[in-house]
Amino acid sequence: MLAMAVASGCEVVALGTGNFNSKECVSSNGRVVHDSHAVVTARRSLMRYLYRHLLMYFSKNANLTEKSVFTPSANSNLLSLKSGITLHLYVNQLPKGAAQIPTKLRLNPFSITTLQVNSEISLHLLVEGKVLSIFSSTFDNSACEMVSMSTTDKITQWQVLGYQGALLSHFIEPVYVQSILV
Repeated sequence: MLAMAVASGCEVVALGTGNFNSKECVSSNGRVVHDSHAVVTARRSLMRYLYRHLLMYFSKNANLTEKSVFTPSANSNLLSLKSGITLHLYVNQLPKGAAQIPTKLRLNPFSITTLQVNSEISLHLLVEGKVLSIFSSTFDNSACEMVSMSTTDKITQWQVLGYQGALLSHFIEPVYVQSILV
């Protein structure tokens, strides 16, 4: 669940459920949703929310423009969230990926090999319901029809690039989550 906090309170702006990756082959007509994990569907809902508020901002109606969560940015020609508005992510279980791998990392440099470190903290993929490191010997890219990043890696990517997606990046500054509550 993604919630937006404002001075007057908190509002749920996106909600997602699911824990599924489709094993069907890639469909070019858009009829198969391959990644329907809760965090991914919540992000899709957030993007729809942002699109709606972008349309409200650019509407000819001053009342709708005022209700939008966007304001002109002082640093660029893009829009940004109004001051005092923050985004928070709530998940009810630990996301799949590196966050679920029990770590053996210690501060002692002689406690773990470089290969083990790479396996622990590298990019993880979800292949047929199993979370595998890209360095894993069991990962064979040629045998898989559909591969997606793990949920933990997606959240990490969004925390760096923003949750808004590529198209909205042409209109708004990156939108980041202020806090993640598990």
